[in-house]
Amino acid sequence: MNGVFAKLRTGLAAAALASTALAGPVSAQQVKEFWHYLGAGGELEGVEGMMEVAKSKIDEEFTHRVVPGGSAGLRQQVQVSLMGGVPPMAYQVSAGLELNQLAQSGRLVPLTEAWEQINGDEIFPEGLIQVISYGDEKYGLPFAMSMLGNTWYNKGIFEELGLEVPTTWEEWDEVATTLEENGYVALTSGGGSAAWTIYQFYAALFDAAGADGYWEFVGGMMPLDDPRFVEAVDLFEAHFVKYFDDEWTGGVWSDGLDRLMAGEVAMYNMGDWASGYMRQRGWTPNEEYSFFPAPSLQNVTIFQSDVIVVLKGEETDLGMKFAAAAASPEAQQAFNAAKGSIAPSNEIDPSFYDPIAKMEYDKLVSEDAIVLPNLYVLMPSGFKEDLGNAFTRFGATKDRAAFDEELARLEEMRKEMYEAGEFGTF
Repeated sequence: MNGVFAKLRTGLAAAALASTALAGPVSAQQVKEFWHYLGAGGELEGVEGMMEVAKSKIDEEFTHRVVPGGSAGLRQQVQVSLMGGVPPMAYQVSAGLELNQLAQSGRLVPLTEAWEQINGDEIFPEGLIQVISYGDEKYGLPFAMSMLGNTWYNKGIFEELGLEVPTTWEEWDEVATTLEENGYVALTSGGGSAAWTIYQFYAALFDAAGADGYWEFVGGMMPLDDPRFVEAVDLFEAHFVKYFDDEWTGGVWSDGLDRLMAGEVAMYNMGDWASGYMRQRGWTPNEEYSFFPAPSLQNVTIFQSDVIVVLKGEETDLGMKFAAAAASPEAQQAFNAAKGSIAPSNEIDPSFYDPIAKMEYDKLVSEDAIVLPNLYVLMPSGFKEDLGNAFTRFGATKDRAAFDEELARLEEMRKEMYEAGEFGTF
């Protein structure tokens, strides 16, 4: 797997980091908790399985807490706890720019000692190591990898209408049109986070700009009026926004899956945690549901990785023990088997994967695979949320003129942040 991830080109350690990193004096008092936002379906089941394994390895009491609001809500709650409350010993962070900002803040404990104890350089893929390192230190221990860009679909609906999985935009449109003509919602999106709708933009961006353009965009080097970006927005509008229904904006990401399982929605582009959610509710992978890569992503894997970071304080030692235990093969298997995601460690026996995860794993390690990290977690805070919210509003209103006005404002923001060195360099 290391050879696959070696294709990643990262420069996070050299990036000029944004001013949003946590700062201030270190809090001595801590609660013996792992904070995270994995509160739905297979995610929560996976956390509970991981905690059970960790507790079997550590002779101390500790627990976990679900913080609502996704990554932004968790980040805010941790900030509040550091400024005047009681912070946790450890919490969840996505590997990328935010992790490097946190490493610079002085709040985090370097986990290099724990990393060496678990032989991290040997068990984790090279590209993942790059996005969790800052300088010579490791500041996060990974426990899961999730894949983006997959379109989940109700197999019963496809079989009823005699539909084949689309591989081109033309076939995609034919499938979506047939679905709508037969009274189904062809495609929905997810509410509750700035990320869910922009995640669906990745296929269009890769189609229009390729891997090099993808990296340019991540690094803040692609203007939002660049012809490639405009083409990507055109593709997104024509093949995604056009088919979005009107029922998703007030809910959370799992609502779309509930509607897919109820036979109302036929397709939903979401990360692979969708599989764990449906499986936990009794659906069988590759029988009631399956997935296909969105057009242009047939040989492209877009991943994000969840890592555990440890805050400095009175429970630092316990936090480090927990992080190391959560990175063990047993804990990773417990988490990823329930969530339906991919374990970062190569010590995992891949036979535990269900058919969906095995399909993703095979795609990931194929010889022609192009592997890219989730661009959302690599862009600076402030810009990424505003951009994600703009995409969410566009998906909800389908108002291209208003979206273009927002992009013009965001382009000024991009210029200022790029000139200030707040984007990473790749």
